[in-house]
Amino acid sequence: MVLSNVSVVITGGTHHAELSKLTGTYKTGTATSGLYTVTFSKTGYTSKVFTGVNLQSGVLTNLDVSLRPVNAVTYAGALVTNVNCNGANGGAIDLSIANGTLPINYIWSNGGTTQDLNTIPAVILQLQCLMGWDAVSHSHLR
Repeated sequence: MVLSNVSVVITGGTHHAELSKLTGTYKTGTATSGLYTVTFSKTGYTSKVFTGVNLQSGVLTNLDVSLRPVNAVTYAGALVTNVNCNGANGGAIDLSIANGTLPINYIWSNGGTTQDLNTIPAVILQLQCLMGWDAVSHSHLR
């Protein structure tokens, strides 16, 4: 999801704070080449700071920026029940999450879509939690 109206502050020169465009892009006219600190921020999101950004006069510099919602889903732990016999499907994961805004969708690497998993074999699983359409947290569980 592209965020517009993200505050962009470049320090180390004579720049002033501006807002990104509706497309999520921001262009600056850096007259003096050099190393700068660039800060991206938006209310309700954690800020992202890049230090030592080499900005050159007349040269486009791309920064891939993802701002995470302040109330993003965070991994709070899991109670894992290991499979007790090789080849059996007696494993389970009781996942605990914190924060986030409902609805939260779960996408496990084995195709599961519930918060907790039962009757699973001994495998390494990856989980992606989604709030709405934005991917906000990735956790690896064994």
